[in-house]
Amino acid sequence: MKNYVKLLTEQDVKNFLKQNNLVLYDGLFDKNGNPLKSIEKENDFIFVRCKHINRETNSIKDKIRNMVFNGFPISSLLFETKSVYDFISDTEIIFMENFSLSKINACENEENIYDKQLAESYYNYMANKFGEEYINDYKKYKKHLKDKENEMSL
Repeated sequence: MKNYVKLLTEQDVKNFLKQNNLVLYDGLFDKNGNPLKSIEKENDFIFVRCKHINRETNSIKDKIRNMVFNGFPISSLLFETKSVYDFISDTEIIFMENFSLSKINACENEENIYDKQLAESYYNYMANKFGEEYINDYKKYKKHLKDKENEMSL
């Protein structure tokens, strides 16, 4: 099968995000103060730091967000209060792979309908971009996963 994610350009990623009311999250820094890339491409996945377009941010949110995504341990014990959750809830971390998209929530307590809609939107985006070949490879991938699941349940 073709490595489709490797063929995606930075503009493709931005277009996908825009379709889903997301934008790249620029302005994050590592623990040494170096800027973090919003898009990091590896051979078989793309790591994206993004945020919702319509959510507010302010300097306090940005400072806390930097702490969280620069090595400060994320733990449900540290983020039990709603006020802290609100500070970091607009940040999305997305892994784009050939046939799947997964989102890491800053707070471990949620996986919602939006995540599933985002994954469906990713499939549609990839199918529109790469056409019938992608659709067929996707079906093979899903069949492979199902076969593997059946083997493990035996």
